[in-house]
Amino acid sequence: MPYGLDFPQGATGRFTNGRTFVDILAQLLGFPNYIPPYARVRGRALLRGANYASGAAGIRDETGNNLGDHMPMNQQVGNFGRSVEELRRLFRGDNSTLNAYLSKCILYSGLGSNDYLNNYFMTDYYSTHSQYTPQEYASALLQDYCQQLSELYKLGGRKVIVTAIGQIGCIPYQLARYDGNGSRCNEEINDAIQLFNSGLKRLVIHFNKVLPGAKFVFLDSFESSKDLVLNAKTYGM
Repeated sequence: MPYGLDFPQGATGRFTNGRTFVDILAQLLGFPNYIPPYARVRGRALLRGANYASGAAGIRDETGNNLGDHMPMNQQVGNFGRSVEELRRLFRGDNSTLNAYLSKCILYSGLGSNDYLNNYFMTDYYSTHSQYTPQEYASALLQDYCQQLSELYKLGGRKVIVTAIGQIGCIPYQLARYDGNGSRCNEEINDAIQLFNSGLKRLVIHFNKVLPGAKFVFLDSFESSKDLVLNAKTYGM
């Protein structure tokens, strides 16, 4: 698929035509190039960052299986752990220096949308919708996500940006499947993900209170995408 098609070199595999949030953040921080994928980064190149993301990935391991092979969050955390061990060798086993280095790194984690789009609300492929109420499903996701983010902290991550799920009930993919009598959004989906987002915000606050040195930041992409929908003309849409 032509994802990343607007890049000069052609399609890159990104889930947008152009740059992602992380691409833009890297540019603003002065990186000369985009953060490369983990599969191509080894040795000293890790000091310039790595992208562990995987298309269709979710918090739950089975999420996105309908779209083929991918690396769920548990595997991404495992890959980060392998990177830390490789960095430990580069730092010649000096854990103090390594931990100081890792504490300055910025980690960006934006997950959850696939757990709804390609799991909970894909009832012809997954059974989670019949197993959980929206509140129960949000709680189950948050429990798993808490463990995953806690593991990132144990591995040395201290500065972590955690994003809410945007208004995925308003994206074209959902609207094409939704008979909403002219409604611009599927509010059943938006209401469900707000249960997750509210819990995620509380989780971030909790981490900052109980984890020494932690600087977790909650990025409310739901409200920003809501503004985009309500004020589309302002953004040239």
